[in-house]
Amino acid sequence: MAGADFFDITINGYGRAWRDAERSKDAVVIAMTLGQALQTIVSRNVNPLKSAVLSITQIHAGSAYNVIPGEAKLCGTVRAFSDEVRALIRQRMRAICAGIGQRLPGRDHCRHPRHFQRAG
Repeated sequence: MAGADFFDITINGYGRAWRDAERSKDAVVIAMTLGQALQTIVSRNVNPLKSAVLSITQIHAGSAYNVIPGEAKLCGTVRAFSDEVRALIRQRMRAICAGIGQRLPGRDHCRHPRHFQRAG
């Protein structure tokens, strides 16, 4: 039977106004890096004979044209026929978030997915 998980990931950087952008830790850039990395999970970790999809369906950050936002959010779904495959994807998502958080300077930028909620 097919199953789906919802996820929400919050990236915490340091927002700054345009005049001191060099002191920011751009949550949008971190979110885009994370988004690209998450898209490799299915293609590089899941057996091609097992169906799985990871979709980032929402990206939220900032509201001003001249301010680098300090927070970004990625939300989406993971779908697979196998609970085992969904568990593997959740594990890889957590590992990628932790890895990106460790490699970027400053505080912990990438919080692990806040929740995985099974859909219907």
